[in-house]
This record gives sequence, structure tokens and C-alpha cells, in this order.
Amino acid sequence: MDTLPDGPMRESELLFPSTSGGYRAPSCLDKPIREIAKEAKIGKALTPRFMRRTFQDLGRAASVHDFVVRAISGHATTTMQEHYSSVSGDEVRTGLAKVLALGGIAQAPANETRKAS
Repeated sequence: MDTLPDGPMRESELLFPSTSGGYRAPSCLDKPIREIAKEAKIGKALTPRFMRRTFQDLGRAASVHDFVVRAISGHATTTMQEHYSSVSGDEVRTGLAKVLALGGIAQAPANETRKAS
């Protein structure tokens, strides 16, 4: 924030405000994403929408509280947050191991703690 010029951008509550301090145009990430995809030799056309699910999943993996993830992503409801979330195979395996351990069937993973949700 210290590098932002005085004025609307610096005063905005948004994480990445436009020069007027408001929301950026929906197309503002189109060009950088195309350039990244080209450099990475990704043949499929990508749009900023691919980041919606990735952000939700990474926020959960980093144990960022749901309220904070929703505030950053702009999802006002848990329904939308859940819609753009997916569960990794590791999360499924860890969850099953914990349930089995509670039932006395198996040992719980050594260094796993319950993630904040």
C-alpha cells in the first residue's frame, strides 16, 4: 500500500483497486493471463474465471478463515463459496483417516490438525 499514489487507490478498501479507487474492469486480467498461458505453453484458452475455484481451495489449504476468503473473493454467501470450492484427494484421505481413527479402526495422521473453516 505504501507504493500506491496518494488519492483514491490508496484510500480504497479494495485489494486491487482501479485508479479511481473502485472495481477494475472485468477484462483487466485477460491480457496478463493470455501472456502467462502462452509462456507456459498452455493451448487451452484461459480466463480469470479459472482462479475462482483455485483461490477458494488455496484459502482453505492455507487455513484462512472462510469469512476472510469470502471478503477477498467477493462471495457474500457460504453457498457461493462452496459452489466454487473443490476437495482434493489429500483432504479426502486425511478426513477419512481421522474418522477411522475416531472409530478405533486406524491411527490418525501424525501431524494433521483440524483446519479452520
